[in-house]
Parts: sequence; C-alpha cells; structure tokens
Amino acid sequence: MSTTPISWLSRYYLNMFAGVLVILFSACGTLPEHTVSGTQLVPEARDAGAMPFEAVAEKPRFEYDCDKDEAQCFMDVLDAIVRNNFVYPEDALRRRVDGTVIMTIGIRANGEVTVVGVDGPDPVLEQASLGYLNDIPNVYAGKDEFGNPVPVEFEYPVNFLIR
Repeated sequence: MSTTPISWLSRYYLNMFAGVLVILFSACGTLPEHTVSGTQLVPEARDAGAMPFEAVAEKPRFEYDCDKDEAQCFMDVLDAIVRNNFVYPEDALRRRVDGTVIMTIGIRANGEVTVVGVDGPDPVLEQASLGYLNDIPNVYAGKDEFGNPVPVEFEYPVNFLIR
C-alpha cells in the first residue's frame, strides 16, 4: 500500500506527539547546566534546491538496520539522539520558560546533517536545541527518483515543558 505525502505527514505528526510524551521533562530536583562551549551555535546555510523529506524517492537513513519503513526508522533514530542529549537549560528552567522549538534540519547530498533554521519561544531554548544535534553522525543521503543523492530538509520539533 503506498502512502501519499499527506498521509505520511499525518502519521509523522502523530508519532512525533507520542515521542513528545517521552521527551517531556519534569522539572524537579537538581539539573545539570547546559553549556555551549562558550560560543553561540548558529544555523548553517541552506542548500539551494533542497527537497522536502516526504518528497524524496528514497529517504535519508542512518547506518542502522531497521524493520520499519525508512522514514519511520530515520525519525526513531533522530528522536533517540535528541532524547539522549536532552538537558533542560538551567537558565530557562529558572525563568520558567517552556515551549516548542522548530528546527529546520538539512541533510546535504554528501550525507552531512546540519541545522539550517531554528525558531522558538526563547533564545536559550533555541541554543539548547542546536546543541542536541551537535554530534549527529552523517547519514546516507536521500535520493531522487533517478537514484541521485539530493539535499533534503524537514522541520523537527523539540518540546520543552515544565510541569
């Protein structure tokens, strides 16, 4: 059964909602401080002609084997990377700042993963989100219908919630 980009996108957001429940952070106890090595992280330049994630014939993928469809495998690994690196910024916690940061993630034709845009309710949360993907490994690039590697972009939400 083939899916259209709209039905895939709907499934993606439903899965993201479920993933958000895992990422939710209960703000109690002592928290480690998030630091960004003394410098501000900034998004990188966009690739001209980048295709939307749902439009590429072959989705980007990590080097891991997976028995699900390639788009779901990719998002599952990305969710795991963010969960493993997730630290609520102490400054945002102290100021009781929460909300959703939308990162625009780019995957270059050579498989390099970059953040090309970030939009959130507070600069501290934006910086924290950028740091979560600092050590992300390269991936196998997405491919067009002719099998050529192409740059790909998609939006990825990171939810910060203080309960």
